[in-house]
Amino acid sequence: NQLQPDLVLLTGDLLMPFSEDEHGYLLDALAKLEAPTFACLGNHDLPVQERLVDELAGVGVQLLVDQAHLLHVDGVAVEIVGVGFHWRKARDHLQRALAALPPSPDASVRLLMAHDPRLFRWVEPGRFHMVLSGHTHGGQVGTDMFGVPWSVDPRIAEMQLILATVVWDQIPHVCNSIEAFGMAEGGLYRAPG
Repeated sequence: NQLQPDLVLLTGDLLMPFSEDEHGYLLDALAKLEAPTFACLGNHDLPVQERLVDELAGVGVQLLVDQAHLLHVDGVAVEIVGVGFHWRKARDHLQRALAALPPSPDASVRLLMAHDPRLFRWVEPGRFHMVLSGHTHGGQVGTDMFGVPWSVDPRIAEMQLILATVVWDQIPHVCNSIEAFGMAEGGLYRAPG
């Protein structure tokens, strides 16, 4: 609130494993937000998805699961789309969700919240002005910054490589993790969490 944000967008993993029953601290913090607040689900949120929908709504957070919301921020029409998280057939799910949610003709700015950064490569160029994601769990140990997509966990290496591609390609990316470092054409980048 001190920073007076126009919007707060949460890109999933609101809960961690085994915190499903002990997350009152999260709800208390979210209830204090004064800006319009939206969220999409991360993989850690799936076990309590149904309950989380009601809990978030109770503190003023709108959860978008394959849904869109149009609002005005300082006179600018902003469309926010949130897509659900799927381990398998993620591309198919994304394509079906976006086909069912055509761009609003009234929106001047279009934002996509997609927890999984693998989805970036399948988003039609120009469809969104910004794609926001999480799931990279920043600060990971990996060698992708040297051009070798390796990490302690191979799935992380793939995501970090995608992050490097996206940052320097068509779709801007905001990482909600601790930090992500990498090397892309043009030099070293640092995406603050």
